[in-house]
Amino acid sequence: MRKSIDYDATWASLRKVIFDVLTLKPVDRIIWSDSISDIYSICISSSEYIERIYNDCKEFLISHITHIKKELTGVYSQALLKKYYEYWIKFSSGASYLNSMFTYLNRSRNYMHGSDSSYEQMPYSSQENEELPAEIGQIAMQQWQEIIIEEYQVELVNVLLAAIENDRKEENIPVADLVQGVIHSFGKFFYQSVFEARLLEETKNFYARELARLRESYDFSGFIKAVKNRIDAEQHRCQKFFHVSSHSKVLKACISRLTAEQIDYLNCECARLVKNELIDDLNCLYKLLRLVDNGLKVMLQEIESHIKRIGKLLVINLFRKTCEDYVNAMLKVSDRFSTLIQQAFEEDPEFKTIFGKAIRAVINHSNSSSTPIRAAEILARYADILLKKGSKNWSDAELDDKQSHVINLFKYVDDKDLFQKFYSKFLAKRLIMNGSISLDAEEEMIKKLKIICGYEYTSRLHQMFTDIRLNEGVNSEFSSYLNKKNIKLTVNFSASVLQSGAWPLNQTSSPYSIPPDLERSLTTFEEYYCTSLHRGRKLVWLPYLSTAELRMTYLKKGYYVTTTTYQMAVLLLYNNALSYTGRDIATWTQLTEKELIRTLSSLEAAKILIKENSREGNSYKLNLEFGNKRTKFKIASSSIRESPQEITKVHSRIEEERKLFLQATIVRIMKSRKVLNHNSLLEEVIKMSVNRFSPSIVLIKKCIELLIEKDYMKRNEGRQDEYNYIA
Repeated sequence: MRKSIDYDATWASLRKVIFDVLTLKPVDRIIWSDSISDIYSICISSSEYIERIYNDCKEFLISHITHIKKELTGVYSQALLKKYYEYWIKFSSGASYLNSMFTYLNRSRNYMHGSDSSYEQMPYSSQENEELPAEIGQIAMQQWQEIIIEEYQVELVNVLLAAIENDRKEENIPVADLVQGVIHSFGKFFYQSVFEARLLEETKNFYARELARLRESYDFSGFIKAVKNRIDAEQHRCQKFFHVSSHSKVLKACISRLTAEQIDYLNCECARLVKNELIDDLNCLYKLLRLVDNGLKVMLQEIESHIKRIGKLLVINLFRKTCEDYVNAMLKVSDRFSTLIQQAFEEDPEFKTIFGKAIRAVINHSNSSSTPIRAAEILARYADILLKKGSKNWSDAELDDKQSHVINLFKYVDDKDLFQKFYSKFLAKRLIMNGSISLDAEEEMIKKLKIICGYEYTSRLHQMFTDIRLNEGVNSEFSSYLNKKNIKLTVNFSASVLQSGAWPLNQTSSPYSIPPDLERSLTTFEEYYCTSLHRGRKLVWLPYLSTAELRMTYLKKGYYVTTTTYQMAVLLLYNNALSYTGRDIATWTQLTEKELIRTLSSLEAAKILIKENSREGNSYKLNLEFGNKRTKFKIASSSIRESPQEITKVHSRIEEERKLFLQATIVRIMKSRKVLNHNSLLEEVIKMSVNRFSPSIVLIKKCIELLIEKDYMKRNEGRQDEYNYIA
């Protein structure tokens, strides 16, 4: 049974408590609890009382806020701001407590209006929810807006904007909590439609004036630093004063005046900064331009042009120097501009992309259209110097660092297939002549190449290492074969068997007559390998890659000399005579005139043979007075330098191989896709070729025409830019 209640007496009691709560006076815990109980009793006693207490509470709030309004009358400027803030802080806190005290009333009214039947408390807000009746706390905020804000809005906004301008000028800096508190007292509608609109307008006007002052007061370097400081300060100010919804708008207004509208001036000076590589100024300008939509476009172009200009000037002067000079200079350019990108542009991905594009253009630059690009060749020669015995005694760490430098440049080389051609040629020579500084270092280099270009690119290089390792077992088994057959050779003999498909070797050697001392060894090894070990295989001997060690016993001191096969063939003749004419040597050895001259010249230079001129022709006599500081030494062969014509031939072979590769790639794509338009085919071919070389559009088109002629594909009759695969 509901308990009867004296509403007037109860309201009189609640009225005093409401006043104390709104003015933040101390309220005893018991009185607080009793007040909540009284509100509960009123709500459950009658629905009429619910509306009555709600309206009485609203009238009390209006009366209280009207009293505050009178207290603010006659107060202006900063004093108004300070006094308003004091009343607001006290009132907003009191309204929050009051809303908690009237929780049951709020729930009851929601229930009566058919909402929130679960009696869940609604979030406290200064804006009335259109679907639910306003709660006591919301009524308090609404009345504050209607009575106080409407009355003092013009004065408050003017004082706030003046305080914000003082903060921008760093004059009479206002208390942050005071400005922020007053701004946050505005309702959403008033804040956005009145205050924020004025704020954005004043922001633009202030920075228009500030821009003129900065342009007049500073040179360009000082100007961009001052602008950067201004924007940073404004960003901090937004966080200090304004609602989060205004941050981007205020910053945009600031940036628009100081940067976006000055983009032509900034871009004009950008070229000078890039040319002189002024890192601090470039970094400051970069931070300003990235705030503007598409603001970095000109800076990116200037950086790319600058790197290309400096790099290409360097390349023009380097092609006539050594490959070490070239690589070291390229590394210097790469490190120089890599540091610039890191320090000035904070490793921005756009600038890293431009850096890579520019360095690629520099490395693949040619002095003229008729001159082939030599970057791949030079880089391969440099790698050969690094990995060949006789180079500097690098530590493992230094050698790995040098290899990494080669790979860093190799990434930008377009003609990776040309690099592979030269590198495999030099690697073959190092492995055959046992000239590698370390097999581990060789394999590490190939691993690095594999990471960049994939397994197919390095498969032949891996096979070369496999052959070298297998040869150890082959020679060991050959020795066992000789013992088993009780065969005794007159010379110690070992052979390296190399797969013709993996090794870039010329299989046509200069003809020569095999010395009798060696002929039996060769025949026996062929018999062992082609019958006992691998039936059906054919061996082709490459004497120009072979070496021999001879013992010189005709002198007082014994010597061991390492020679080429052709030098050995000449020297073994002197077991039978002390002197031969050039014609006799040619007859016995069957060497070509070119090879014979080269061989005799090297033996004469080593002072083992003495050349004697006569009417009958030149003769070569064994030097019986020969001497050398070393017991073991090597006769240097006359080096065969690659002529420009031979290098041109390599490039020509590469061009032919590229045509075959592109044709195979096109067929593979068309076989998979069946029908493909011209542009899509070009894209896929370029994508599949990029790890070997950068094919030109002209070359791809030629290959397409060749395949059409060979009936691998045809043009679609209905669409000339579309191709059909012919099975």
